[in-house]
Amino acid sequence: MANKINFSGILTISGSPGTGKATLIASLLQCVPNSVQSTCVTTCTSHDPKNVYRYISEDEFRIWQCQGKLFYPEEDGEVKNSMLRSEIDEVLAGDEKKLIIIESPYYKVELLRNYATGKGKESLIRSVFLDPTGDVYEMHRRMLERGDSEAQAKMNSVDCCNLSTQARTAPVDFRFVNALHSKAVVLDEVLSLLCE
Repeated sequence: MANKINFSGILTISGSPGTGKATLIASLLQCVPNSVQSTCVTTCTSHDPKNVYRYISEDEFRIWQCQGKLFYPEEDGEVKNSMLRSEIDEVLAGDEKKLIIIESPYYKVELLRNYATGKGKESLIRSVFLDPTGDVYEMHRRMLERGDSEAQAKMNSVDCCNLSTQARTAPVDFRFVNALHSKAVVLDEVLSLLCE
């Protein structure tokens, strides 16, 4: 299917913890020509087995924020994360055929869509939400399997249902994909979105 992909732009991947966002992104990067993963910048120092994030200090984060290098506004709370504005602007300029894949909380996708709409480039954004379809027990099992503590897995599996409900009411046209399907089925469904 990769040779039929005609979409250039930004693909956002959202979902609850443990739904397979990083796994999906890794698969997409392998099978979609001209695809790259966005650089996520964070002050979090948590475990990052797939080496997805660029870690910076809170002071550096604030400096980059003031310089306009970061896309998302600073968040309240301890952990701060954002995307590099230059990467987003490059894709929205449409000068080259490229797909940038962004793992993003569902509530930040609206900010990105509004930004693209302001530039007349809303057609360059496609969004996927990996939905656990209410199977709290399966999500709990998966989180334990990936190394989460029992307490963390319990908290995250309950959050899965809440996030799914919130994403369904968000003003974003998400393609909801059943996260409990096999990796191959999830990948095929997302690839079909890129072929539309």
